Amino acid sequence: MNVARRLDERENNQYSRFARRPDLHVLENTQPRTYNDSRTYSTVHYRSNSNQFLSQLIITMIVLFLFVSCIGFLAIQAQIASVERDISRLNRDIYELSTENNTMQSIINTATNIETIRENATMLGMTKPGVENVEYISASDASTVSLSASSLEN
Repeated sequence: MNVARRLDERENNQYSRFARRPDLHVLENTQPRTYNDSRTYSTVHYRSNSNQFLSQLIITMIVLFLFVSCIGFLAIQAQIASVERDISRLNRDIYELSTENNTMQSIINTATNIETIRENATMLGMTKPGVENVEYISASDASTVSLSASSLEN
């Protein structure tokens, strides 16, 4: 009898030990099993609190979300850096082309300046035509002159 009492006390201590833990619940089987020695045994199952699992799941999801957000942020930063490099290269190209454009515009302005044309003509020995170098034609002869001028161009 003392052995059975000690066994009952030990089982009661086990139940009280788990009852003190808030994350475990004791679930007893309502149908006791009987063995040949006429003692009755109950099957005991321990179930953890589902709120703890849920909170761990939520924390895991938050950490996963933060990790994915950080990866996305780094990818966006890499794209921004790439676009900034492209903008810098294009600005450099624009500066070079505008410098070349200004140089060409200066050359064109110099070449079409009337004073420059007169100086070049004088260096080549050209002079302004005088009265003796001008020929006058009548309006009726203009059609033959224009034909002859067009034949000269070919």
